[in-house]
Amino acid sequence: MRNSAVFAAAIGLLTFVLGFAYGNILGVQEGFKVHEWQPFGGMLIAIIAAGVAYINVWTTQRISVMTREEERIDKILPGLRQTHDLLNLLLEQTDLSDRLRYHARQVIQDIIRPQDGETYERLVERMVPLADPELRREVTAAVFQLSTQAEMLKVMHEEIQRTQQTLREIDQYAENSRDAVRSIAEKVLISNTKEVTTFLAIRASLRRLDDAIKQRIAEGTERREVIRKVVERYFKQ
Repeated sequence: MRNSAVFAAAIGLLTFVLGFAYGNILGVQEGFKVHEWQPFGGMLIAIIAAGVAYINVWTTQRISVMTREEERIDKILPGLRQTHDLLNLLLEQTDLSDRLRYHARQVIQDIIRPQDGETYERLVERMVPLADPELRREVTAAVFQLSTQAEMLKVMHEEIQRTQQTLREIDQYAENSRDAVRSIAEKVLISNTKEVTTFLAIRASLRRLDDAIKQRIAEGTERREVIRKVVERYFKQ
């Protein structure tokens, strides 16, 4: 604030001096008469005062806006961090080999610990209570899709185990039934491949969501630090 006042006063003084210099350059012969310059001086002082007031108001409003933005960032960052922690844990723990991927369902259950009769909306709200409603809706959809598809992998694994056992016992079937048994087993393997592909696509989507959240955290943290430095300089003046 002091800097703005000094700046405005300096501009006013410079204007005043330049007025005299301009008059001298043009060869104005009249001497300096105080009563003739009083109206101009009063007007100049009024302009300076108005300029200082405008600068102070503009600076105060700018600081007020920046303070509100800092408060907004402080409010959303904890929820973003909670959400990142949850998604990152899900991604890490479900990064399973082909042989163990059917365990993803149990891994997810151990992380989210669903309670009896609890909806996915309530579950996510319990796990990331600081996240805003819009973010919780995104996470709810993502967790639901991942959990549901993991359940499909478990079902397909059990079906593969059953059909493979049937193939091992194919000699017990009539000759004209064996092709059907082989066909069923092959279809199960094809279906399992499709379900695995879908599961991996859902994990990739979850990864993109987590990456976007990490980006928001980084940008929010950086922006908050910039705002704090500006506000601190303002109050130190």
